[in-house]
Amino acid sequence: MTMGNCTRRPALCPSVVANEVCGCDHYTYFDPCLAAANGVNIAAEGVCGEEMHVHCISVSDCPDPLPKGATCVNFEYSCNAEPEPECWVLPDSCPNSEPGALRECSGGNDQCSGVCEAAKSDKLFVWDDVCN
Repeated sequence: MTMGNCTRRPALCPSVVANEVCGCDHYTYFDPCLAAANGVNIAAEGVCGEEMHVHCISVSDCPDPLPKGATCVNFEYSCNAEPEPECWVLPDSCPNSEPGALRECSGGNDQCSGVCEAAKSDKLFVWDDVCN
């Protein structure tokens, strides 16, 4: 018999900056602590890739069981791309000091937003190297 490694689930995740991980449940988690708090192992560092992520129109399209903080996020690499929202897990509240990594596509807004803030806005955002 192989022995596993039991660890406690964190009760609180003091997220201060996005450190995305792809969970074995096909959700992108804002950080490893949120994955652990939901009892999910990490499949890969970073946002879930094409072979792992799940597309959604609303959070009800995301796989059950829905983790705490599950949402449908719309981030693309081009404002002209066909939107393909994906299932993510976000913290209850966004960190105040999160640096901007995304730019909103509509309204001529050149302001950069953090991952959490952008995800909770329900608008189309693009990853933007200028923001980093």
